[in-house]
Amino acid sequence: VVNNAAMLVLAKLEWLTDSMIESQIQVNLVGPIHVCRVFLPLLYKNKGSRLINITSPCAETHLPMAGVYGATKAGLETISDSLRIEAGFNGVNVILLDPGEILSSTPFASRQGLHYKEMEAGLSKSTSKQE
Repeated sequence: VVNNAAMLVLAKLEWLTDSMIESQIQVNLVGPIHVCRVFLPLLYKNKGSRLINITSPCAETHLPMAGVYGATKAGLETISDSLRIEAGFNGVNVILLDPGEILSSTPFASRQGLHYKEMEAGLSKSTSKQE
């Protein structure tokens, strides 16, 4: 079983909405936990099975505008480390894979649907309305 789901909203913390934060937590941490819970009983029946969780260098390399993403990946690493011991007693290998940056022809910011100048302008407008 390979847990490879990931979502990154690259933005300053104050620009993130609750929904953006919650989405990253659900996709990057809660989703893989659910996958593990569903598949572990099946993996226990096949000694030597592997459960592979994909993480990110952001779990340990703290980058600006990627704090929530890094926190979710650090959480996945912690779960994987604990699960490696728990599942190991039942013959399941838990592997943590950190592939590093994946190059793509699509600009990263546009993949996320974020337009930073527009977000910043919107944030400035909403802040000035509150004053």
